[in-house]
Amino acid sequence: NWLMRKISDNGNRQAGTLEFEGYEIPYISTAQGIWIMAFRAEEALPDDVIQRAYAYLTALPDDEDDLSLFYPQDNADAAYLRYIREEYTRLPDGLQEQLAAWWEEQTGMAANGNTPYYNWAAMAGMVADVVRESGTYSTNPGQQPVNRDFVEYFLTESNKGYCVHFASATVAMLRALGVPARYAEGYVVRESDFDESGVAEVPARRAHAWAEIWVPDFGWVPVESTPGG
Repeated sequence: NWLMRKISDNGNRQAGTLEFEGYEIPYISTAQGIWIMAFRAEEALPDDVIQRAYAYLTALPDDEDDLSLFYPQDNADAAYLRYIREEYTRLPDGLQEQLAAWWEEQTGMAANGNTPYYNWAAMAGMVADVVRESGTYSTNPGQQPVNRDFVEYFLTESNKGYCVHFASATVAMLRALGVPARYAEGYVVRESDFDESGVAEVPARRAHAWAEIWVPDFGWVPVESTPGG
């Protein structure tokens, strides 16, 4: 639905105005998608113009120069954006469809695998919330059945796991939604862990896993979805 009638108050909005085919077209982008505010335009917008503007806003332009609409960095950055859209959205065969069905069941939203790149951060927040609420933290989640995908089994059946489970599920779900994401492991280190000489002793129990997405102007940033993480 490309005519905006209502915007949910999810705190992840980006408003702007697009100069398109001689029209000033206001829009709002949210985690649910991008909405053209036809009723707030200064002049009536023909339906065909709205449709073309919507297609333009929600597609990654083929022309490098068009990336300046939301992403004004140089062509090297634009090329990297294109690379990660392909490399970091890969999933095992069949998992895309399974995750899309799970996402629609949980949220009522279709997972079309084409989240606009200027909406990745907002979508990451939503995915983290949904994944976090879908399971219970446990260091003893039990044995996984043979021939079941790790993420699919966690989300649809066991619903128990630790940081590896939640991070893996978040990465996979983001990829299914078309958001480039990667899995990362490391340790939780607090400022208070460092002594006067600048050395910190980090015990093995601080090991942690999380998802990361790439955000324009920031690079790869953590997405925390583990309960209490």
